[in-house]
Amino acid sequence: MTALALVAFLAAGDVAVTFVDPPVQPPPGLSREARDGGSEPDPDASGGGSFSIRFRIVRDLRHRGPFGATVAGRISALEITWSDATLFRSRAETEDFLRRLLASPRGSTLTHVPWAQALSVPSVMATVRHVQGEAGVWQVWYSWPLIYLAYRDGYGTWWLGYWQSDESLRLPGTSPTTNEAGK
Repeated sequence: MTALALVAFLAAGDVAVTFVDPPVQPPPGLSREARDGGSEPDPDASGGGSFSIRFRIVRDLRHRGPFGATVAGRISALEITWSDATLFRSRAETEDFLRRLLASPRGSTLTHVPWAQALSVPSVMATVRHVQGEAGVWQVWYSWPLIYLAYRDGYGTWWLGYWQSDESLRLPGTSPTTNEAGK
């Protein structure tokens, strides 16, 4: 295990996890705030005409590495507000999955949306309590072989990312060739 993975794993183990009862299903997709994260309006764009297309510019294309390394030491607690019962048979499975995401030494984290497709209802949604700053939110979409995330930190910055074909994150009972979010 690399030092980075060990630090992320230890940080994931320190995070308290609770569940809201009853769970509240969020709307599908990303909020406008999350979609616009890390971008600014293009001042030279014509506005898209009758199609309401919005053009935006991403100035910071840097890859921030694994999500767990990005948030290590920042998250104190997760309050799970939604978990897809077709993917997770129990609260323990949901918690285990989130801890594996936090501990993973793989994945990509950016400050802008790196994918083009629309997303369905998140597979998991949590309110995040931070060591410093305000409460945030963490949304995860399980769409094997991809897992997507949107996370708003305690200072209002949106972080977006994904894991691709990481077998250590595949949920039990899901096919290696099935797109679970596309059901």
